[in-house]
Amino acid sequence: MKKRLWWRTRAPLVVAAARLRRHPGRGLLVATGVAASIATLVIVDGGSVVARDRATQRALAALPQSERSFRVDAFSLPPGQSYREADRSIRGALATLTPRAPLRGTAVRVLRVGGGLVQLVSLDGLGRLVRLRAGRLPRGCAPARCEVLGLGSGGLATWRQNGLDFVRVGTGDVVDRAVFGNLLDPVRESNGERATLLLASGASAFDRLPALDGIQRSYVWIAPIDPRRLHVWQIGDVLRRESRAQAELASLTDAYALSGPDQALTEARSKGRIAGVRMVLVGGEASTLLLGFALVAAIGLRRGLAAERRRLLQRGARWQQVWLACSAEIAALTGAGAIAGAGAGAAGIALAAAHAGLPVGAVIARSLGSALGVGLVAAAWLLGTAAVLLVARGREAQRRGLRPLDIVAVGAAVAVAIGLSRGSLNADSLASGGNATLLLLLPGLVCFVAATAAGRLLGPLMRLAE
Repeated sequence: MKKRLWWRTRAPLVVAAARLRRHPGRGLLVATGVAASIATLVIVDGGSVVARDRATQRALAALPQSERSFRVDAFSLPPGQSYREADRSIRGALATLTPRAPLRGTAVRVLRVGGGLVQLVSLDGLGRLVRLRAGRLPRGCAPARCEVLGLGSGGLATWRQNGLDFVRVGTGDVVDRAVFGNLLDPVRESNGERATLLLASGASAFDRLPALDGIQRSYVWIAPIDPRRLHVWQIGDVLRRESRAQAELASLTDAYALSGPDQALTEARSKGRIAGVRMVLVGGEASTLLLGFALVAAIGLRRGLAAERRRLLQRGARWQQVWLACSAEIAALTGAGAIAGAGAGAAGIALAAAHAGLPVGAVIARSLGSALGVGLVAAAWLLGTAAVLLVARGREAQRRGLRPLDIVAVGAAVAVAIGLSRGSLNADSLASGGNATLLLLLPGLVCFVAATAAGRLLGPLMRLAE
């Protein structure tokens, strides 16, 4: 009795496997169509990641460096802390946000030295930041002689008073002055006199001048973002690390203020999302059309399935077993196509990522390997299996009257009409929080409605033409 029950349960699966082995060519076109459809869907999903990343990087690269930098301002150092200790703490916090070494600078409040009004600023890497007009770059700063570079022309050549000896050895301009914000803004006295801005080499150059001890000064660390090394999937993590860095610096002293390009990163990610949604829209149409090829090929399975259905019923099989046999055969075909399509799609994603210079593993993990990617493949396989099964089990002579398929097509047409009437099916509105799911399903819904209408109208139109 147990053996008989076992056979009744598993006989449909055995029959389906035997039919596939005897006639492998019959389902090859169906499996190929499903594989092509899923491969296209997977490649589009991975391509949307590449497109989002490229669009994000282009948006960031188009911004001036001052708008895509993390910056720490300190208007004084904590009591008992040296510049070296503060620099170590701040550089460590900025290293968690961007790998680029920060630009460092120190500004001393405006002083009157030797009868002239001077604005003192010391910067690291002065040779990379300025363009010389005349003279040379300053080399060192000591109480006996502190070499400086003057911004602009004219004015005095030396400033000497009470242990301070500033000697201008050259003039020039800062190439990207906006990066430093208000650090290099010219200062004017209430009487209209303008201070001469003098640059020394080295962020802590003025610490070697005892005459400046106790005079108020401000410090700045500026760490630019390299757009080529920041990927779209890293933006959220960077913003979270920025919050942790702010909390870490605040625990040291309230004199440190960390600011970052939060709005620039958010807007760049939004522009990247627009590019990805547009690509998904185009790729969804191609995937749906390729699935239509599998449905056309499924028509060739009707006769064999009908004969097998009659044979099983004549031998005493139940309707549930007949359904299971047909479903197992179709699911095996579409499952093989889904696996092959996913593999081909992964290869396509790898080629696209390598061509774009992106890490292949990261792109695959955030497309095919993500929950959305796995869900898309599974949903495409289930929908493809159901569609192929309906087509393959359909009768050669179409029934008159309203069919369940017609009701589903009417519902799809209503969904498309509502989506289009709301005007929300465009990439720009979807990037700002619109219904991306409806946009992804739109090509399939339209093709499904068109195919159902064509199937219903083909017969009457042919008779009318005849």
